[in-house]
Amino acid sequence: MNAGLPFALNIALGVGLLALLGLSGLGVGLRLMRRLQGETLPTLDQALIGVALGLGVAAYGVVILGLVGGLTRTAILAWLGVLALLGVPVGGHFVRQALPGWCRAWAEEWARLAQHRLRWVPVLLGVSGLLAFLTALTPPWDYDGLMYHLEGPRQFLAAGRLILLPEVWQANGPSNGEMLFLFGLSLGSDIFPKLVHGLFGALWVGVGLRLGRLWGGPRTGWLAAAVLGSLPYLPLLAGWAYIDLIWFTWEGLAFYVLGRWGQSTARPPSWVVLSGLLLGLALGTKYTALAALPVAGVLLLALAWREGWRAGVGLGLRLVLPALGLAAPWYLKNLALGGNPFYPLFWGGVGYPRARWELLATYLYDFGLERTPLNLLRLPLALYLQRERFVTFMGTADVPPLLLPLVLLAPLKRRWGRREALWLGVVLLRGLAWAVGTQQTRFLYPVFLGLSPLAAEGLEVLLDGRRRRLGWAVGLGLVAGCLTATLAIQGTTLGRLLQPTRLWLGQESPTEWLVRPWPDFALQAALPADAKVLLLWEGRGYYCAPRCLADADHTRGVRLAEAAGGDVMALARALAAQGVTHLLLDRESALFSLYHDPSGHQRQALDFWEQVFLPRCAEMVQAGEWARLYRLTCLGE
Repeated sequence: MNAGLPFALNIALGVGLLALLGLSGLGVGLRLMRRLQGETLPTLDQALIGVALGLGVAAYGVVILGLVGGLTRTAILAWLGVLALLGVPVGGHFVRQALPGWCRAWAEEWARLAQHRLRWVPVLLGVSGLLAFLTALTPPWDYDGLMYHLEGPRQFLAAGRLILLPEVWQANGPSNGEMLFLFGLSLGSDIFPKLVHGLFGALWVGVGLRLGRLWGGPRTGWLAAAVLGSLPYLPLLAGWAYIDLIWFTWEGLAFYVLGRWGQSTARPPSWVVLSGLLLGLALGTKYTALAALPVAGVLLLALAWREGWRAGVGLGLRLVLPALGLAAPWYLKNLALGGNPFYPLFWGGVGYPRARWELLATYLYDFGLERTPLNLLRLPLALYLQRERFVTFMGTADVPPLLLPLVLLAPLKRRWGRREALWLGVVLLRGLAWAVGTQQTRFLYPVFLGLSPLAAEGLEVLLDGRRRRLGWAVGLGLVAGCLTATLAIQGTTLGRLLQPTRLWLGQESPTEWLVRPWPDFALQAALPADAKVLLLWEGRGYYCAPRCLADADHTRGVRLAEAAGGDVMALARALAAQGVTHLLLDRESALFSLYHDPSGHQRQALDFWEQVFLPRCAEMVQAGEWARLYRLTCLGE
């Protein structure tokens, strides 16, 4: 195991570090917000934005260490100490001052929820959050986490700096989320990244709640949170070592602050700067967040159009410059090291020739439907009925919020004016940016957040209809049924798939337990100590690195087969030159790659390996559920 810590210590360190970093981040974020007139926002907004902003500051401190070659455990701990000194006193004081008011407000809110018969909504959301937390208290087992969210920062830490990783292509993108993970990984806790991601999941639902309140009041807020809670995939995602919810939260808060600014009578320009900083944190987390920048610009210009073009330009610069300034280090790093600011997207770069990029691009752009005007209209329905076209790991649960179609009822709630039309237009524009890119459902979550208050108003149409009793029965039944469905998926995952109690009670070691969610892990766990294993169509190399050469873009098998030109001994010599002694072929991942490869390259390569090379030059050592481990018998003579 890469963590190198006893499991109980791994958990304790992860939870303790999360508490320390969260409180420190809150304090540092509040300090920064005070310079931007953020203290005039409601205290709950200050808490949400403060934690997210402060954790962004924490991430950028690690970025700087990585850029200057000081990415060591000692330096990261020193930076954590600075954050604690700057943030804990301020964060602690804020919590002590705000907590009594929050408790009183919650008591009043609880009474109002009783009047609306909605008390069980926060209860069910709380239970879902608890189960997500319990899911996080397990060794990392999610695909992308083991492929690059953990493996990338592990290699950065080993190198002591940010480096180019052509064989882990995803780790070369903007990585603010992974920089946060390094606080735990540097101390040996790989549970900490899962907890960080879960914290941002809670913040993201909180943004939905606040956005709903801003849109229509307290009840709308809770119903908007329920809409997000009806995402079956959300609580699973929150328990994994991913970074998507980090990106979604920073981007969502950026738009929320712009919305607050637009409704404010004072309209402090510093709030636009605050929005730009949050947007910059998102742009520095994942390439796909880039689509948010022009959309945010459109929203700002629409909100500021009455103030004249000069004021509009000034406000635009206040938004764009902080956003681009925070994102720039990642793109400049890639330009300097890889010759491509978006490395390896669009045209490849160092170690990523054009032919290799085209193989990857074929895979990325095969998700979803063909990009035609008619299919754009079909997308909302196809996301539900053809979900296999839009999903990756554990994709059976990855559908849009079950309550989202109630958006169609929202216009019946009120007479729509400029504000409603503007917001819907901005959300649809954000969705269009997703539709022309790689159409994966998970990357559409910013749109789900934007639509959540509209779907909440659609629910309110049912609750406030003329046939009130029937409307209440239908509306509350829909909410209860959808949230219960999400809980059922969580419960099944925990109870049948994971069974974490066996791990927590010491009945199984982490290595024994990992076979539950990942049966083929047994093949990696049983590798000979002196083996060097080439993984084919298998990207999860975190636990067996550096003995394993992982296939993060699922093209290694294609590239090796095509380079050999069908010559078995030429391929054997190439493998021997790399010191490869074993091959592990994951057929599940291979078949998924075939599903997204209209060119046929993947099929031809898999046929060559299975029907030509392996029967002649390898013997099977062990077979798993999907994977097969082979020992090479041809040494390239």
